Amino acid sequence: SEYYTQVSRSSQASLAGLLWNLVLHQLPTPLQVSGEKHVTLFDPHHNENLYEAHIPEAILSYSPRTGHFSRQRLLESTSMVMSPVDIQDPDLVRFPRFSRAHRLECDLGPGDVLFMPAFWWHEVRSRPDLRERRNLAVNFWYEPVLTKEFPCPECRLQFNFNNRHLLGK
Repeated sequence: SEYYTQVSRSSQASLAGLLWNLVLHQLPTPLQVSGEKHVTLFDPHHNENLYEAHIPEAILSYSPRTGHFSRQRLLESTSMVMSPVDIQDPDLVRFPRFSRAHRLECDLGPGDVLFMPAFWWHEVRSRPDLRERRNLAVNFWYEPVLTKEFPCPECRLQFNFNNRHLLGK
């Protein structure tokens, strides 16, 4: 059974190897219910190795007849921050700094939960349960302690003042 890669918040695409950065105002902590996920993470402190870029989000369509996705149009504005490097088959001539990127990988099975740190790059490949023929995960959302302006590769992380209650009086 094949893994499918989630590359947009709505998971409308199945394009392998793309990375995206957690730029949402609230962050997910996935709980795997059925099926499996293979998660690859990269530390956000060396974004230059991942060639951080503001990449337009596409509206895609899927043809059940051909089994292919096609791009209908690009959205005018987006908060998608992605890496153009295909981590499954990186072009090190075009992206030589990627060879310095250090990845962490893990597999999630039913009952597993993953703490997804703020701003970490991630790529997720999902595989359905063979008997149930589905992959199901539930995300718990939380407000990150740190925040950052996007798209802005040179901007530093800052305290998220939505969490000022954590500082006490």
